[in-house]
Amino acid sequence: MRKLNRAFLAGLVVTFVTTFSHAQQQPAASGAVAAGAPVMYVKDFQAVQESSGSGRLLSRLREAAHERSAGQNAGALAKAIVKQLSSAGITARYLAPGEPLPAPASGWLIGGVFYSRDSGGRIQSLLQGGGSSGSTPNTEVSVTIADVAGDPNVPFAAIGAEDAIKGQGSVASWNPYIVAAKFVYKKVEGTTAVDGLAKDIADQIVGNMTALQQKDVVAQPH
Repeated sequence: MRKLNRAFLAGLVVTFVTTFSHAQQQPAASGAVAAGAPVMYVKDFQAVQESSGSGRLLSRLREAAHERSAGQNAGALAKAIVKQLSSAGITARYLAPGEPLPAPASGWLIGGVFYSRDSGGRIQSLLQGGGSSGSTPNTEVSVTIADVAGDPNVPFAAIGAEDAIKGQGSVASWNPYIVAAKFVYKKVEGTTAVDGLAKDIADQIVGNMTALQQKDVVAQPH
């Protein structure tokens, strides 16, 4: 009986140690991503205000790196993304319109554009779609990521619907790494839509962190 009790006690100890070890390892995975992630500055997104013919949306994505916001929900989305990235353990900060990046700068600049589609699914400006950045249910978002230690005006990656980024003509000296994702904003859902969209964007950034960091290294001049 004494041997049986000892065996039972030993089994409990092994089970406890195994369970404790497993529990300790779980947050380590996400923590490792956060620890190795760059600081992220999130700026207000831009609304596409002109016809997005061949190459124009791609141009707007690139040019959005240092422009002021357009659209009443631009700041709310940027701040919500900061909140979501911070919840994932990443150091993130909202960059207000006109606010310069800190010097010396290091980290990533997160930005992007709002745009709309016509009834046939073709990309168009939000003015054609009926107004500001949150005025139509089919408003979509594409995200840009630039390395502020390099050239913040030339994002090394874009996240969004592939047809919104590809097939839009070419922009000299910019061949971004593309993460395919569909981000849709519906004004009728109000704050819930902003928070949900911010979470989707943050999840894509965190979920593709390793690949994005690798592409960042490749894109920087040596």
